[in-house]
Amino acid sequence: MSAKCTGINCALRLDDGVIEVRLMPFQRLTATIDVSKIGSIELLRKSVMPPAVVGGLALLSNLIPGFFGDLLLPFVPGELRLFLQLGTLGIAALCLILLAMRWLFARLVVRPSDTRSITLRMVPTGSAKRFVETFQDRVSRSQRI
Repeated sequence: MSAKCTGINCALRLDDGVIEVRLMPFQRLTATIDVSKIGSIELLRKSVMPPAVVGGLALLSNLIPGFFGDLLLPFVPGELRLFLQLGTLGIAALCLILLAMRWLFARLVVRPSDTRSITLRMVPTGSAKRFVETFQDRVSRSQRI
Protein backbone atom coordinates (compact mmCIF):
# COMPACT_ATOMS: atom_id res chain seq x y z
CA MET A 1 0.00 0.00 0.00
CA SER A 2 1.52 3.33 -1.04
CA ALA A 3 0.60 6.93 -0.33
CA LYS A 4 1.50 10.15 -2.07
CA CYS A 5 1.33 13.68 -0.73
CA THR A 6 2.11 16.78 -2.81
CA GLY A 7 2.62 20.32 -1.58
CA ILE A 8 3.76 23.43 -3.41
CA ASN A 9 7.43 22.91 -2.56
CA CYS A 10 7.90 19.11 -2.70
CA ALA A 11 6.18 15.75 -2.92
CA LEU A 12 6.41 12.69 -0.68
CA ARG A 13 5.72 9.11 -1.62
CA LEU A 14 5.52 6.29 0.91
CA ASP A 15 6.19 2.87 -0.60
CA ASP A 16 7.76 -0.35 0.70
CA GLY A 17 8.98 1.14 3.99
CA VAL A 18 10.71 4.08 2.30
CA ILE A 19 9.66 7.71 1.91
CA GLU A 20 10.81 9.30 -1.34
CA VAL A 21 11.26 13.08 -1.31
CA ARG A 22 10.93 14.90 -4.63
CA LEU A 23 11.43 18.65 -5.00
CA MET A 24 9.04 20.64 -7.13
CA PRO A 25 8.52 21.62 -9.95
CA PHE A 26 10.21 18.76 -11.80
CA GLN A 27 9.87 16.15 -9.04
CA ARG A 28 13.34 14.74 -9.41
CA LEU A 29 14.24 12.34 -6.61
CA THR A 30 16.36 14.09 -4.00
CA ALA A 31 16.29 11.74 -1.00
CA THR A 32 14.95 8.48 0.32
CA ILE A 33 14.30 7.99 4.02
CA ASP A 34 13.66 4.67 5.69
CA VAL A 35 10.42 4.65 7.69
CA SER A 36 12.24 3.30 10.73
CA LYS A 37 14.38 6.45 10.82
CA ILE A 38 11.40 8.83 11.05
CA GLY A 39 11.21 10.37 14.51
CA SER A 40 7.84 12.07 14.05
CA ILE A 41 5.39 13.20 11.42
CA GLU A 42 3.15 16.20 12.09
CA LEU A 43 0.06 17.50 10.36
CA LEU A 44 -0.28 21.20 11.18
CA ARG A 45 -3.24 23.43 10.42
CA LYS A 46 -3.53 27.11 11.16
CA SER A 47 -6.32 28.36 13.36
CA VAL A 48 -9.54 29.36 11.63
CA MET A 49 -10.61 31.67 14.45
CA PRO A 50 -8.72 34.90 13.51
CA PRO A 51 -10.19 35.23 9.99
CA ALA A 52 -13.61 34.06 11.23
CA VAL A 53 -13.70 36.68 13.99
CA VAL A 54 -12.39 39.53 11.82
CA GLY A 55 -14.75 38.60 8.97
CA GLY A 56 -17.70 38.35 11.35
CA LEU A 57 -16.91 41.76 12.83
CA ALA A 58 -16.59 43.27 9.36
CA LEU A 59 -19.98 41.84 8.35
CA LEU A 60 -21.55 43.02 11.58
CA SER A 61 -20.17 46.53 11.14
CA ASN A 62 -21.68 46.53 7.66
CA LEU A 63 -25.10 45.21 8.74
CA ILE A 64 -25.67 47.34 11.86
CA PRO A 65 -26.09 50.65 9.97
CA GLY A 66 -28.56 48.89 7.67
CA PHE A 67 -30.74 47.84 10.62
CA PHE A 68 -30.57 51.05 12.63
CA GLY A 69 -30.24 53.58 9.85
CA ASP A 70 -28.24 56.72 10.50
CA LEU A 71 -28.60 56.61 14.28
CA LEU A 72 -25.30 54.81 14.90
CA LEU A 73 -23.13 56.61 12.35
CA PRO A 74 -23.81 60.35 12.77
CA PHE A 75 -20.05 61.08 12.86
CA VAL A 76 -19.38 59.54 9.41
CA PRO A 77 -19.94 61.94 6.48
CA GLY A 78 -22.45 60.76 3.89
CA GLU A 79 -19.94 60.52 1.05
CA LEU A 80 -17.71 58.15 3.07
CA ARG A 81 -20.47 55.71 4.05
CA LEU A 82 -20.40 53.89 0.71
CA PHE A 83 -16.62 53.59 0.97
CA LEU A 84 -17.00 52.24 4.53
CA GLN A 85 -19.58 49.67 3.44
CA LEU A 86 -17.53 48.49 0.46
CA GLY A 87 -14.38 48.34 2.60
CA THR A 88 -15.99 46.18 5.26
CA LEU A 89 -17.48 43.89 2.62
CA GLY A 90 -14.03 43.57 1.03
CA ILE A 91 -12.48 42.70 4.39
CA ALA A 92 -15.21 40.10 4.98
CA ALA A 93 -14.62 38.56 1.53
CA LEU A 94 -10.85 38.44 2.11
CA CYS A 95 -11.41 36.75 5.48
CA LEU A 96 -13.71 34.21 3.84
CA ILE A 97 -10.98 33.34 1.33
CA LEU A 98 -8.40 33.00 4.14
CA LEU A 99 -10.83 30.84 6.10
CA ALA A 100 -11.29 28.51 3.13
CA MET A 101 -7.52 28.29 2.55
CA ARG A 102 -6.90 27.44 6.22
CA TRP A 103 -9.64 24.82 6.12
CA LEU A 104 -8.59 23.14 2.87
CA PHE A 105 -4.79 23.18 3.20
CA ALA A 106 -2.32 22.11 5.87
CA ARG A 107 1.40 21.79 6.46
CA LEU A 108 3.06 18.39 6.81
CA VAL A 109 6.36 18.13 8.69
CA VAL A 110 8.43 14.92 8.57
CA ARG A 111 11.21 14.81 11.14
CA PRO A 112 13.81 12.11 10.45
CA SER A 113 16.10 11.27 13.35
CA ASP A 114 19.34 11.66 11.38
CA THR A 115 18.70 14.63 9.02
CA ARG A 116 16.89 17.94 9.04
CA SER A 117 13.10 18.07 8.91
CA ILE A 118 11.15 18.16 5.64
CA THR A 119 8.22 20.57 5.46
CA LEU A 120 5.53 20.36 2.80
CA ARG A 121 3.56 23.58 2.45
CA MET A 122 -0.03 23.95 1.25
CA VAL A 123 -0.84 20.25 1.17
CA PRO A 124 -4.51 19.36 0.66
CA THR A 125 -5.74 18.30 4.10
CA GLY A 126 -7.36 15.06 2.91
CA SER A 127 -4.20 13.94 1.12
CA ALA A 128 -2.06 14.75 4.15
CA LYS A 129 -4.41 12.84 6.49
CA ARG A 130 -4.28 9.76 4.25
CA PHE A 131 -0.48 9.98 4.13
CA VAL A 132 -0.21 10.19 7.93
CA GLU A 133 -2.69 7.31 8.41
CA THR A 134 -0.79 5.12 5.93
CA PHE A 135 2.48 6.00 7.64
CA GLN A 136 1.07 5.11 11.07
CA ASP A 137 -0.33 1.85 9.71
CA ARG A 138 3.03 0.98 8.15
CA VAL A 139 4.89 1.74 11.40
CA SER A 140 2.45 -0.27 13.54
CA ARG A 141 2.79 -3.23 11.15
CA SER A 142 6.58 -3.12 11.25
CA GLN A 143 6.55 -2.99 15.07
CA ARG A 144 4.34 -6.10 15.26
CA ILE A 145 6.80 -8.15 13.25
